[in-house]
Amino acid sequence: MIIETRFRSQYGVEIATELPSSGHGVQYFPELDPQRGRLYEAALKFTYMDQASWWGVFAARSKLGAGLDLVSSMPDPEICCVTTWGTGYLVNVRDPNLWQVIDTYPVLGANAIVDLQLIVINDFTNLAAYGADGLRWRVTAQCSDELKVRDASSERITYTGWDAASDQQVTRYIDPHTGNHVPR
Repeated sequence: MIIETRFRSQYGVEIATELPSSGHGVQYFPELDPQRGRLYEAALKFTYMDQASWWGVFAARSKLGAGLDLVSSMPDPEICCVTTWGTGYLVNVRDPNLWQVIDTYPVLGANAIVDLQLIVINDFTNLAAYGADGLRWRVTAQCSDELKVRDASSERITYTGWDAASDQQVTRYIDPHTGNHVPR
């Protein structure tokens, strides 16, 4: 698992080598359910200012196929992005009861545009941008598969992908402010 801190954060995070034997301070994402088996794959230790440390254990939807294993700071200094085997979560480290699953699946890429306080997440055919206020935009790419962000800057996002209709790789551009496709 990779830990990236491109944005200023008010918390610390590290890979947990073990969990407290008492289970105190451990939170599961999603919560434990004896009726459903889950693949809990990532364990992290979080610290937030003067609060007691807590541990987060994150489930993956599947261990089959591609997916990013990443912990990243976000434009909101209290939010942490965690992806395990492509299953993504946004967690408020100050209050871990405030969390959500990222709709983009599997998360294959996460590109920070620090100048705009934006992080762009992608799967095979979609891109979603998150700012300090949450989701800013979501767009379906103009390709059929294999989307890869090649460059993400405050001027434009450049991506490539496979276009089944033309049977070739294509390059497309997005305005990072709006999520709209733009000409080169």
